[in-house]
Amino acid sequence: MTFQPATVGIDADAIRAEFETFSKPPGKVKVLAHSEILNAILETLDAIDFKAAANLDAEEKLPQKHLLVLCVNELLAKVKEQNLDLARKDDFIFAFNGAFWKELNRETIKNFLGNVAERLSVHSLEAQHYKFKNELYN
Repeated sequence: MTFQPATVGIDADAIRAEFETFSKPPGKVKVLAHSEILNAILETLDAIDFKAAANLDAEEKLPQKHLLVLCVNELLAKVKEQNLDLARKDDFIFAFNGAFWKELNRETIKNFLGNVAERLSVHSLEAQHYKFKNELYN
């Protein structure tokens, strides 16, 4: 006795429609050129009250580690709002533009992070200091 599999037709249009349904994020998809992503993110950032965000009293000193974490958390929240994404894999940073991922240059991302901190109201001298930018990157 030999086994004969049933003949099944493949509906390519149905497969394509299902793929499109599951491959797109909900809502309107906004695709930017990777060269525009960082500036688009910066434009969405506003100054924040770091002490209030850290639940500190006005007279309490804000530790730098709190400042670093709050900057990164605010950045990632704004990125998600735009259906974009930033991710770190090993020692590489990637940006999602709404369609695909691309690796970003390390110095570019460090400078971007300094600009993020400054937009969020970190004093410009601290935000642009190389050690502070390195800590944000790390």
